[in-house]
Parts: sequence; structure tokens; C-alpha cells
Amino acid sequence: MTIKNAGISRLCQHLSVPYFWLILGLAVGLLLQAGCQSTPRAEKPCEPEAAEPETAVHEQAAPVPTITFTNVVHDFGEIGPRSKHVCEFRFKNTGTETLKLKPRIDATCGCTVPVLSRVNYGPGQSGVIKVTYSAGTSIGPVRKSMTVHCNDPGRPQVKLTIKAKTVQRVVSEPQRLALRLKDDNAACPPITLRSRDDVPFSIRGVTASGSTMTGAFDPNVQAKTFTLQPIVDMEKLEKRLVGYLIVDVTHPECKQVRIQYNTLPEYQFKPAYVMAFDVEPNAPTTKEVLLTNNYGEDFAIQSVSSMRDMVKLVKQEKHTLEEKQGGAYRLELSLTPPSKLKRGRMFVDVLSLHLSNGKVLRLNCRGVYRRTGVRRPSGTTPVRRR
Repeated sequence: MTIKNAGISRLCQHLSVPYFWLILGLAVGLLLQAGCQSTPRAEKPCEPEAAEPETAVHEQAAPVPTITFTNVVHDFGEIGPRSKHVCEFRFKNTGTETLKLKPRIDATCGCTVPVLSRVNYGPGQSGVIKVTYSAGTSIGPVRKSMTVHCNDPGRPQVKLTIKAKTVQRVVSEPQRLALRLKDDNAACPPITLRSRDDVPFSIRGVTASGSTMTGAFDPNVQAKTFTLQPIVDMEKLEKRLVGYLIVDVTHPECKQVRIQYNTLPEYQFKPAYVMAFDVEPNAPTTKEVLLTNNYGEDFAIQSVSSMRDMVKLVKQEKHTLEEKQGGAYRLELSLTPPSKLKRGRMFVDVLSLHLSNGKVLRLNCRGVYRRTGVRRPSGTTPVRRR
């Protein structure tokens, strides 16, 4: 650096002042450029600003009860009428809070009785609902439901269902009886009782509607099949034409066998009763009725009477039926409504026909007044409300 400065001083002595300052400026510029190129400056990398620490907020879920059932439907399969069956619905509290059940469980009817052992269950605890079902007499599929109420916010009501198919464990042949008043023992055939599931049983009793029938049996005998001959009381049967023959048995799933019977009546009205619509007070209405003897026997009408004097026999004409021998009458009746009623729009009367053989036949007659202020156009048929 000293040698350079001395050289510059000698040079300046031979140069004029303007040239001196020009050369001095160039020399300073060269020195500065050389210094920047010899030691390059390292740039400090930019560091990212430190982020402020975030405070993590985790909202803790509130404890809730959760009811979980193993199953909500139970199928008993085939069952017998009047039999009892028990099933269980198991559940567990899979939540984190105490599960509370209402003591009362709603059921479809009294034939289904649910029982709950207790009402409070801690987390992880299990419970059982015991259900007793008493089958009825109807044959066919059965479906009953129950509703459990609890404090589970996601499932406050749980529906439980039981189903079954009621079948007759002991069946009869025939299943219905068609009886006749003019035949011996009402033409009642023997009845065969058979166990469908091959379980032996015995007969405990034989009864019938209106005590119309009885039967001989030995309660000490057990078997899978019985043959029973009903004994018919003809006088009582004439008073109770329709009913049931009831056989009590000891089968575990069948306590009774009910066999319906229908008896062909000796006399029959067609239609079975008289009905008149839209009648006016004191305005007679004419109706026709056919009276027949179902057993082909001839008969005669001796006299006629009306309980309330509203119905009169205007004409009776002997009628012959092609399909059967015997008596039949075509009756023309006049139905006269009273001037007024104490209440309602319907009136009732009974026409009694006294036959020559001493029997009395009764025909029910009814009428309905036209509504006040309502007039029906002629030739139209009134609409009957059901």
C-alpha cells in the first residue's frame, strides 16, 4: 500500500490538478471494487417467525346412557290355543351414565305381560325383561308389541315384538256339524279327536250351548285319537239351533276343542226380517215375505197378531216350491208407522203367526222415518248408511 501511494504522489507532481482528481477517483473506485470481490459476504437465511403456541381445546362429551338389546323380536313358532309361553329380552347399558327405565312397559293387550326386575342400571350392567304370553282361542298368526321407555337420549322408546302361529293341537273331524230336527239324533255323526303332535291326552268333559248335547267318555283313558258320539236333546236343540259342542281335553297345549253346529230350522222366513226405509208417519208400506217349511211338511196359518199393531197380514197365497214338497206361503204385509215416537227415528214391531199345529212363528219388523226436510226424488233408491 506504501509503494502504491508513493507512485501516485510522483505521478501527481507531473499532472495538473484536474487530472489529479480524476485519477484519484478512479483509484478509489478500483480499490473498493477489489475489496468487495475478495471477501464475499454470506447472507443470513431468513428464519420464519415463530408461531405463537396454540392452546388446544378439547370439549369432553357429557356422559349419557345407552340401551342395547340382544334382540327385539321373539318368535314362539307354533303354539296351541289357551297355552302360556315365556320369553326374555336381554339388554345392556353400553353408555357412560346410569340407565333409568320406567317401571311400566306398555303392552298391546292383557294377554302379554312384561315384567322388569329393576329400573336403574349403571354403565356396563345388564338386565332382563321377562314376558309371559297367554294365547287365545283364535287360530292363525299372532303379533304383539310392547314399548320400553328409558332415559337414553338417542333411543328413548324401544319397541319389543313377540310373534307366533296359533294352531289347534287337537283337531276334530268333522270340524262343523250340520244338524236336522227331523232325523234321529239330529243326524249328528261321530266325532274323531286327534292329537296333531302325537302327545297323548284324555277327555275331561263334553258340553254344548244350551245343554243341547252330551257325550259318553272315560276320563281315565289317555290316547292320541278318540271317537266321540254326541247325544242330542231334540227339544233343547229346537230352541238353540246354532251353537258349539265343547270338548275339554288334557293336552298340554290344548284345553278345549270347540265344534260349531248349525241346525236346519223347521220354518224359515225369506227375508229373515222386514225392514222399511224413509217411511212417513201413518203412511202404510207394503212388503212381501216367503214362509217355507224346510222339511217338506205341509202347514197352515191359523191366525196372525201384531205386538204393537203396526203390521197387518194383507194377503197370504199358497206357494209351491219346485225343489221340495210341502207347504210354503207368500205373505203380503202392510207396515203402518205410528204418528210420532218418543225418541229416535226407528220403530220396531213383531208379527206372530199361529200355525194349525200349535207352533208360533215370529217375524221382526223395523222401519226408519225419513229425515225431516229431506225429500227424495221419486224413482230413486235411498242410500243406506253403515
